[in-house]
Amino acid sequence: MKTNKSEVIFLILSIITVALTGGIYLVFGNSSHTNQANFSSQNPQQTALQKAKKLVSRLEDKQTQEDLDAAQEAVDKVKEAEEQETLQKRIEAVTAELNAQAEAEKAVAAAEANQTLENLHAAQDAVNIVSNSSRKAALQKRIEAVSAALAAALGG
Repeated sequence: MKTNKSEVIFLILSIITVALTGGIYLVFGNSSHTNQANFSSQNPQQTALQKAKKLVSRLEDKQTQEDLDAAQEAVDKVKEAEEQETLQKRIEAVTAELNAQAEAEKAVAAAEANQTLENLHAAQDAVNIVSNSSRKAALQKRIEAVSAALAAALGG
C-alpha cells in the first residue's frame, strides 16, 4: 500500500489537531471543576444571606407577623456581622411600624367604643405615627366617623 504525500500531511495534521484538542480539554476542563468546588464551599453562606435579604424585602412589602418571623429566623443564620446588623435594623424598622399600627388600632377601637374628645385626640395621635399609607387611610376614615358622631352628639 503506497501513500502519497498529501495523505501523510493530512494524517500528521489530524494527529496534531487531536493532541491540541486533548491538551486544551485537560487544561481547561479541570479548571471548571475546581470553580464549581469553590462555588459550592461559598454557597451555603451566600444562600443564607440572599435568603435573608429576600425575606426582609418581603417583610418590608407585606408587613405581616408571619413574614417578620421568617425574616428574623433567616437573619439569625447570617454569619457576616455587618450584613446581619444591616438586615436587623431593617427588621426593627418594620417591627416599629407594626407596633405603631397595633397601637393605632387599639386607640381607634377605644375611640369608637367610648366617644370622647380625649379618646379621639389619642387615636389621631396614634394614627399620625403610622407610616403605611393604606393602613393609615383606613384608620383615618374610622376616626373621621367617630369625629362626625361626636360632633353630632355634642351639637345635637
